Amino acid sequence: MSESMLEITLRVMDKRRKEITDCPINQKLVREYFEEGCLCVLNGDIHCPPDQPDDVANVFYMMWCGCSRHYDSTLRYNGNDLR
Repeated sequence: MSESMLEITLRVMDKRRKEITDCPINQKLVREYFEEGCLCVLNGDIHCPPDQPDDVANVFYMMWCGCSRHYDSTLRYNGNDLR
């Protein structure tokens, strides 16, 4: 059975927890930024459950977003990435 995108995201977060900043205001703003304008989210290509905390949602969107909403084009998911 393959892992879901959320399971992969949570596994990556566990390994890289020290690198994730804890700023609730920024976390909330980043989540809103993706959820209000990311074509990947709006088209239903990716979906982070609303019950996930903001830090999880943000890492999820940063890992799986492949549209221009992702501010770092070198890190955009292109479907061939092995995360």
